[in-house]
Amino acid sequence: REKLRQRNITNPPMRNPETRAKMANSRARDWIVTSPQGHVYYIHNLRKFCREHNLHQGHLVMGQWKGWKCIKK
Repeated sequence: REKLRQRNITNPPMRNPETRAKMANSRARDWIVTSPQGHVYYIHNLRKFCREHNLHQGHLVMGQWKGWKCIKK
């Protein structure tokens, strides 16, 4: 127990990049996103996609935003 406690103090699980990536991937869902130009994207992580394309996830989840359309797969 002491070793585990010491390890978590020096390297907490949520600060570990591998653990953070696993957690984000496990919570991610599949989506179908259509751009204003008509390109269709089949994605797994909407938050990551929105960051990469400078979109607002909260608005996009509601259905559409600035011509982008989003459907939960």
